[in-house]
Amino acid sequence: MKHVTLWLLLVLFLTNCKKIDKIAHFYLEHETILVLDTSHMTGNFYSIVSPQVITHADSIYNLYNTESSLVTQITIESLDIQLDDGDTIPNYNLKSISVYLITTESDEKQIAWNSNLPPLNITPLPLTATTDNLTEMLNKPILHYLIEGFATKDTLTHSNWKLKARYYVNATEKK
Repeated sequence: MKHVTLWLLLVLFLTNCKKIDKIAHFYLEHETILVLDTSHMTGNFYSIVSPQVITHADSIYNLYNTESSLVTQITIESLDIQLDDGDTIPNYNLKSISVYLITTESDEKQIAWNSNLPPLNITPLPLTATTDNLTEMLNKPILHYLIEGFATKDTLTHSNWKLKARYYVNATEKK
């Protein structure tokens, strides 16, 4: 009698279980160079827009058997901005920095910042990153990074800055 009850419970359990969706976890990575010089200055304020970044999101999603509509969350894993001029250190200090994502539809989202940078030019720059879900922004095919803030001088030495962003993606796999 116990065996029959166990078999009945097992049959009920197996027939009433819902299929559990498979979850995909992977990273999206972007890298771009931003050129900072006096043409980006208005007083002590600077503003630089990166060249366009083609995200290749759809092809990356295909590699992980998912698609943009199945992505549930994209968050920043890391975001680094560092001097890309070899050993050259510019002769200015940045006081503050804000980093934004901009899409071709003119959507803008602040993703990292530091309003109190150390007085020495330390790279990578110490940034606080948002914990917001960036799925809507990063599912776009093309985007730009906007960097702005204040410097201690109103003139800057020409310098190249490398921005590296790594995003953690949660998505459901296609059925």
